[in-house]
Amino acid sequence: MKSSLIALFIFASFQGLSQVHDMGNVVVKGTIPAFKNKIWSFSKTTFFDSETEKVELNSAGDFAANVNIQGEQNLMFSLADETFTIHVTPGDTVLVSTHTSKQNEGRLHLTSPNPNLNRDLQFYMNSVRSLRKLDLEIFSKSIKSSQGNFVDLFNLINLSYNKKMKILLDANFTDEEKVKLGTAIYFDYTALLIRNGMYPKFNLGSDSLTLSQIGLSQPQILFLNKNFVNAGLPETLNTKLFYQIPEYRTYLLLAGRQSRPFNHTKIIKEKSSIYQNGQEIEIRPAYTKTKFYSEGNNLLDMPRIWMDYYYGLINFDLVPIRDWFITYNLILAYQYGSNEVAGEVNKEFLKICQTKVYRDTLTAFTTGYLKYRPGHQAPAIDLTDINGKMFNLSQVRGKLVYIDFWGASCAPCINEIRESSHALHSKYAAKDIVFINICVDSSPSVWKQNVEKYKLKGINLLAEGWTNSIVCESYKVDALPHYVLLDRNGNFIQYRSQRPSELLKTSPNVIDLALSEASFNAN
Repeated sequence: MKSSLIALFIFASFQGLSQVHDMGNVVVKGTIPAFKNKIWSFSKTTFFDSETEKVELNSAGDFAANVNIQGEQNLMFSLADETFTIHVTPGDTVLVSTHTSKQNEGRLHLTSPNPNLNRDLQFYMNSVRSLRKLDLEIFSKSIKSSQGNFVDLFNLINLSYNKKMKILLDANFTDEEKVKLGTAIYFDYTALLIRNGMYPKFNLGSDSLTLSQIGLSQPQILFLNKNFVNAGLPETLNTKLFYQIPEYRTYLLLAGRQSRPFNHTKIIKEKSSIYQNGQEIEIRPAYTKTKFYSEGNNLLDMPRIWMDYYYGLINFDLVPIRDWFITYNLILAYQYGSNEVAGEVNKEFLKICQTKVYRDTLTAFTTGYLKYRPGHQAPAIDLTDINGKMFNLSQVRGKLVYIDFWGASCAPCINEIRESSHALHSKYAAKDIVFINICVDSSPSVWKQNVEKYKLKGINLLAEGWTNSIVCESYKVDALPHYVLLDRNGNFIQYRSQRPSELLKTSPNVIDLALSEASFNAN
């Protein structure tokens, strides 16, 4: 996901942190000759989620792009149901082409004139293709798993983790390179455990069953245990990892707000004393000085953003990481939660925020986000449907509306459609809600082929040209997939709503609550 308001401001703001962030470009160029769309998109990480980069292909499939990044980041390339996540630094060049061999025809092939990066790229492609079947099984099982059925899912995740580490350790990397790449892998899989509600009860490791399945050698086991499993990585705040490894930042965000690493639900009273001029002076931690602090507060009774705010104060004693964590959660709260509560927390946080880039980012974001707040009228939609008829959003006034902005070249979009969208549509088939699917990256013929291929139900519309589309511009669809939930009057409930897979795993979810509220108001 991406908010262009955040992206534009952080680009300027982070230049003030040049000692930490090397601002610069990564060159991405190449040829995708058989690609049916005029626009190909890929993603890059930032310090707040990810952004989508869109490149226009000429008639031969050639393209070139200078991608601005904030220090070391990841790029995510998707084509033909494959997604490769690669780590890049300013000054790197990535060459993109497609295989011509019969076995991999049409699939992405990534290279670089930099020998070290080229070696990294071969590892990324090899690991994704080697683990493809297993990772698809994990994705499918994670949608269906419940808290009482985590063991099978964990075994799959742990097996995939160890197999990927085995591929890394067998490759021709130095120990230092293995540690850096392995750390990203470790936190990527740990974040997957958190997303599925399994961490910290389940932890990555190499048990006897796993070892027998993949054949890790004794030196490799010792290397994994020393540098990852027994290294205390999850419990340690590390600014070097924070700035260098996007997977670590994702872990910090998820662990800080979901896995409760501090192991309590109450804001506990923590006093310490020092003696000054013979007198005892009580020292209280920063979070006890906030306006809403009470020793009897139960965090589980608070709105989500207040919980995250206090957890940020309690858990992160490194100020830049603390300010980043709270800023990120405030942005999420504005997008997904109560704007009124988020405004209260924002006002409180700005009094203590010490990191200028995050303070300025919040100010810029809240100023630009006002028109997408819950209760504000959503922009008009006037597009052609699958039958060639004009559709207007006013035609479904009186019903809830769930909008899916998707792309035929977007692997996460297609995964959601294949694995979850049909189930979501079926769940609410008899309810007062309309599902609208807006394809943004295809020609009319390719769009129709994909609607038929994936048997996509609902109202199917085409916003051809993506960045040149009035609808995409008015809804700020800068990244895919992008979901929006509107009330019966065409007002925003959530400008960035949950994915179908997330809605199916949550009960009651935001659609259930909106339907209940609408029913109550009608009576």
